[in-house]
Amino acid sequence: MNVNEHFYECAKITANISGLDAKNIYAQMVHETDNFTNWGATEANNFGGIKKFRDQPEWFTGDATSPEGDEYQVFDSPEAFALYYGKYLSLYREDGIYEADTLYNLAKALRHGGYYGNMPGMDESESVDNYEAGLTRAYKEAFL
Repeated sequence: MNVNEHFYECAKITANISGLDAKNIYAQMVHETDNFTNWGATEANNFGGIKKFRDQPEWFTGDATSPEGDEYQVFDSPEAFALYYGKYLSLYREDGIYEADTLYNLAKALRHGGYYGNMPGMDESESVDNYEAGLTRAYKEAFL
C-alpha cells in the first residue's frame, strides 16, 4: 500500500460528512492532484479541483487564480478542504452520488453533475471511462 496517511485522514473526514467511501474519496484526491503534487494541492489545499461558483453558497469562501488562469477555491488547510468537500459532494445528490458504490458510478455521478466535462475528442461515456480509469489507477496504487 502507498497511502499518504495525512491526506487519507482528510478523506476520512470527508467520508464521515458525505457518507461516501473514504478510499474512493482518497483515490479521487490522488487523481485530481497528480498524487498531491499539482498547484491546487501544494498552493491552495484544494484536492478536488474545485472552482469558484457563479452563485456561491453561503459556505463557499476564498478564491485564487491558478497558473493556467482558472479561478479556484483556496483552503486554509487540508482539513478545511476535507470539511468543505464533505458538504460540497451533497450538490451531486440528484446525480446519484449517494448510490455511487463503485469508482465507475462515482465517475458517472460526478460527470452527470458537471464536476468535470468531456475530454477533448471524447463523448460523455468515453469521458466517464477515462475518469474512472484515473480513479482506479490511484485506488490500486494506494490500496492494493
